[in-house]
Amino acid sequence: MPRRPDPVQIDLAPDEGEEDDGGRGPGVDGSTRGAAPGGPGWFRRHVAGPLGARWRAASPRLRVGAVGVAALAVLGTAAGVAVTDSRADAAHAAHMATMPGGVADLSTPLREVWRVATDDGVLAVLPDGVVVTRADSELLAVDTTTGDEVWRHALGEQPRCGPRPTFPVEFVEPVDRLVCLEGAPARRAVVVDAAGQVQGRRDLGLVNDRTLETWTAGAPRVEPGPDGSVAVGARSAALLTVDDADEAATRLAAIQQSEDWQDPVLRLQDAASGAERARVPVELRTAAELRACGLASGPEGQDLISIHTSVLTTSSTVRLAVCGSSTAMLPDGSTVDGLALPSVDGGWNLFEGGGTRLTDASGRGDVVVVRGYVFEPMAVDSRTGPLFARSRGGLTAYDSTGQEVWSADVGTVHGVLARAGGTVVAQVGSDAGLVGIDVATGAVRWTRDDLRTTGAGPRGGGVVTDGTLVLLPAVGADGSAGLLALDLADGTTRWHTDAVGTVRVAAIGGSVVRTADDAIVGLAS
Repeated sequence: MPRRPDPVQIDLAPDEGEEDDGGRGPGVDGSTRGAAPGGPGWFRRHVAGPLGARWRAASPRLRVGAVGVAALAVLGTAAGVAVTDSRADAAHAAHMATMPGGVADLSTPLREVWRVATDDGVLAVLPDGVVVTRADSELLAVDTTTGDEVWRHALGEQPRCGPRPTFPVEFVEPVDRLVCLEGAPARRAVVVDAAGQVQGRRDLGLVNDRTLETWTAGAPRVEPGPDGSVAVGARSAALLTVDDADEAATRLAAIQQSEDWQDPVLRLQDAASGAERARVPVELRTAAELRACGLASGPEGQDLISIHTSVLTTSSTVRLAVCGSSTAMLPDGSTVDGLALPSVDGGWNLFEGGGTRLTDASGRGDVVVVRGYVFEPMAVDSRTGPLFARSRGGLTAYDSTGQEVWSADVGTVHGVLARAGGTVVAQVGSDAGLVGIDVATGAVRWTRDDLRTTGAGPRGGGVVTDGTLVLLPAVGADGSAGLLALDLADGTTRWHTDAVGTVRVAAIGGSVVRTADDAIVGLAS
C-alpha cells in the first residue's frame, strides 16, 4: 500500500542558513535587521516565500488534498452561519407567535393557501394555532397552518357559540373550551373542549340571545361566557314617562325604593352545572346615565325612557351595560365599574372620566393612571412599551410610571394600529390617514394620506406585523380594497394585494388568517 503523504505543516522557525530577525523585517539600509513586522518585503520573505517554496515542492496529490481541506473549512463556516441564521429565524418566529398581531415574515406578498367556508367567522382560538368556526349547524376546528380539519361537532337549532376573541391580545391567548347555545325556543348550553368532546349540557329554558329569531318578553339575556360559563343579565321592565331626564332621575329614585324594583344583575354561571361563579348588580343613579337609555315618544307626545340591559362577552371579559352605566366582570370573578379592555402589555385599561387607569390582571391593583384615552395597539413586537393616549395636540406617550415621555402634534388620532420596529403607526385626520412616529423620541418619521385603513378599533379590520413591516386592510383613493404592507421605517409600500368583499386579518399561532364574509382564508408567501 502506498504511503499516505504527510500533511502540510506551516513552519515558522528559520530555515537552515537563515538568521532569525525576530520578525523585524528590513531595516533602513535594506537589510532585515531592526525592521518592524509588516515593512516592505517582510511578508514575502518570511511567510509567502517559504510557503510558496513548500507548495511548489509538494506533490500534485498533496496539493489537491490541501485544497480539499480548505474547501471543507469554508463550507463548514458557511454551514455554521446558516445554522445560526436558522436558529435566529426560529427564535424570531416563536417570539412573534406570542405577540398580538405578530407573525414571522411579511417580506413577500401573501397568497391564499387554504379556504374554509363559514357562517360565523372565528369563534374561538384553541392551543396549537387551531381556530373554531361554524358551518351551518356544525362546529368546525381548523389548523391555521394547513387549513386541515381537526374535528367537527354537530349542534342543534339556531346555534350561537363563543365567546369569540375580540381584542388583539385575545387572539394569542388560546382557550381550552367554548360554550354553545342551541335549540329553539327553549335553549340548551353545551360545553365543548379543545378536542371537540362535549364536557357537559344544561337546559336553560326560555332565554334571549342574539341568534334567536323570536324574543321572549321578561326572559333573561344569556350569552356564552369565558372559561366554560354563561353570562346572564336580568332585564328590568321599568318604563318611565317623563318630561326630561332630570325628572326621570327623581322618579327612578322613588321607584327604586318600592318593593317591586330590582336592580339589573349580571350573573356568571357554570354553563354545565348552573353553579353561580359571581354576580354583580348595576345601579342607575344619575340623570346622565338615564340620558343614555332608550328614548321614545308616547301616544300623547310624552317622553318614554326604557331601562334596558345588554350583555357583551369576549374570551376574556363579560360586561353588563344598563343605559349609561356598565360593569365589567373579569375572568377571576372580580368586577370593575365602567369599560375594561385587556391590554397587550398585560392587565386592564379602565376608562374613567377623562383618563385611563391601568390595573394588574385582577383589575384591582393600580399600575398607572394617565390623562386621556389610551389606545391599545393592534399589533406589537414586544409586550412592553410606552402607552399612547389621545391628547389635545394629537398623541402623547407615557412610560410605565405614568410620566409623559413625548407629545406629537399630529392632529386628531383615531387609533394606534401598531407599535413595532421602533415605530408607532397611528390613524389620524378626518380622512383617516396614517402617520409613523418614532417610539423613543416622538419625531414624525413618515405620513401617508393616500389610503384609508379599516384597522382602527378593537373590532376593526385587524393589523399584522413582523417587526419590520405592518400589514393592514386598506381602501385606496380610488375605492379599491386590499391588503397593504408598509415599511415601518419609512412608510413606503413594499407590496399590496387586491381583495374582494370585507377584509379582516388576524395573526393566530403565527399564521395570517383573513376572515371574509363567507369564509376563513389562510395566507402565506
